[in-house]
Amino acid sequence: MAHTITTLDHLNTICEDGFSYSFAFGFNYEGIQRLPVLELRKLFGLSEEEPFNGDMSTIMGRGMLMNKLMGKGVDITGAESLEELKELWIEEDKRANEIKRKQGQKMTKKELTGQLRLYGIDFKSSLSVPKLREMLVESIKEGKCDEPTEHMKELESNLKKQYQELDKVQIETVARKRQEEFDKQYPTTGIAAIVNPKLFISRHFLAPDGTPDPTKTPSPIIVYNLSSLLAWQIEEAVLMLFRGQRYGPGSYLYTRACGPIDGDKVLALGWDRMAVWDAAGIAAKPLFDRQAEEAERRKQRQLEFHRGFVSMLDEQELSVCNMKTIQGKYLITCEEIENEWPNDVRKGNGMSLKIIPEVGNLRRNLIAEFHFAVVEGLMRLRPAGMKPSRRRTENEIEEDNRQEEANTESKMTQELKEDDGEDELHSLTTSSIPKKRKAPETRIVSSKKWRGKPDLGAPKPDKFRLDFDFRGRETGEGEVRHGTGWIEWHKKNSTMFEGMIDIGFIGSAVPFYGYKTDLLVKGSRPDSEWNDYSDDPYEMGPRNRWRF
Repeated sequence: MAHTITTLDHLNTICEDGFSYSFAFGFNYEGIQRLPVLELRKLFGLSEEEPFNGDMSTIMGRGMLMNKLMGKGVDITGAESLEELKELWIEEDKRANEIKRKQGQKMTKKELTGQLRLYGIDFKSSLSVPKLREMLVESIKEGKCDEPTEHMKELESNLKKQYQELDKVQIETVARKRQEEFDKQYPTTGIAAIVNPKLFISRHFLAPDGTPDPTKTPSPIIVYNLSSLLAWQIEEAVLMLFRGQRYGPGSYLYTRACGPIDGDKVLALGWDRMAVWDAAGIAAKPLFDRQAEEAERRKQRQLEFHRGFVSMLDEQELSVCNMKTIQGKYLITCEEIENEWPNDVRKGNGMSLKIIPEVGNLRRNLIAEFHFAVVEGLMRLRPAGMKPSRRRTENEIEEDNRQEEANTESKMTQELKEDDGEDELHSLTTSSIPKKRKAPETRIVSSKKWRGKPDLGAPKPDKFRLDFDFRGRETGEGEVRHGTGWIEWHKKNSTMFEGMIDIGFIGSAVPFYGYKTDLLVKGSRPDSEWNDYSDDPYEMGPRNRWRF
């Protein structure tokens, strides 16, 4: 129980001939505590201590001295050298000593007599304040205040010992009464753990003196229906109560919180680590099963849209799978995302993917706009096995144009030299050289820097596969993500597909499945939107993170 006591639980004080001892003030005389002799010397201006003894640079460095001065509230503006800082320190020391001397001059009769009695110095109680102050100063000079008399030491030791014995009984009695009242008011394990974790732990795992007691509850106990915060608070209470205890069965209390990431938790507590681990896993299994059932019901409700859509198609529409028929809107399921981030999936009303034409290229491609709860962005689709292409940057286009212009000028100069000579050459080079052509709007070249993830090989004969590169952004932190993957349909069914995607923070080969819920989606996406997701996630991520 000693771990659950408060300051108010301690014994107030014990007294003997005006001297007393308490938890708050220690040994004192009528509330006056003994001051060290160095403090008394400062109070009466008897301190001979120098701010710096010897070479200042050997005592403390310039940086340390600056920190100490600023810590005392001294303005060090303009003080650069070590000597200037030393002077400021000496001035501050003088100022502090002056304040102490003023305090010593204001000491009351009670304070003066208290110090004399605590050091064991005899005096007449009828003495006036000036006489008492003079007597205390003389005692300091004569060394009588260097340490208390033997009688005072013995008195202090006896009072301290008596107090500690009585105080131990006091705090155990108070703690036991508090524990009994708590157990009576909160007999249920779950409620007790939430209301006061420390008293709950004392009830099951601590002896009356606050030491570990494995005989109280030898087997692990389970606390149910806890939020993540409540489970953490109980675990923190365990860490505080068992701080300094040796790890091992019977001497340290082990805990394990277990449950769905976004749901209630169970918390197991016990003396055996493996037993606690197993007990928590068994107790949490119904929670995981319930989460899986809810996810399955939610998925089936969403798949009703897919079934309704398929029921409206004829056989011919169902049996054709090509670049045109695969376009449309799909419901997405992904077990990894649904298990790890169920709340994000629910908040976003599920996951989706929309395949539409991409405009702006010399040829029309397909692009997929995807929303996977924790990441969203664009996929560029291409036939299986084909390396991805990239659009040249403006700098690359300008560099090619400059090179082409230089080649043209060199060729025309050579022809003029051969036909008309050097005089005519000058006029032609300033008037006949064609002007710089306008850079083409788009041009696709094969990326030499492409390092595609895996070689996926040729798809099966009955499958229609498209590989893709994607650029996306996390919906939480806004970090930009790039990766690859593939989507595969059965050649005779364009309404369902299976896919694989490489998303670093989720996994390198994450399977997902699509179920079509709508046919051709109106509109298209300009290829310029692809560049909204920078090639440099570090640079682009923070900038887009603050968009509203």
